[in-house]
Amino acid sequence: MRIFFGIWCLLFVFSAYLQLNDPDPVTWVSIYLVSAIFSAMAAMRIYPMIPLAVAAVLSLVGVIY
Repeated sequence: MRIFFGIWCLLFVFSAYLQLNDPDPVTWVSIYLVSAIFSAMAAMRIYPMIPLAVAAVLSLVGVIY
């Protein structure tokens, strides 16, 4: 699982880099970098449940909005 989350972390960082030329890069880069941070933490076997729950709720609110 460490390799799985490590690969996802790299993919999220690369996706954030690709979004730098987007008209609204702050939104998308922050979304991808938060995902990269959580993936890196999961690769290190650190699972902060409260920040994960907050991020999940905010994501759900963003999808509904």
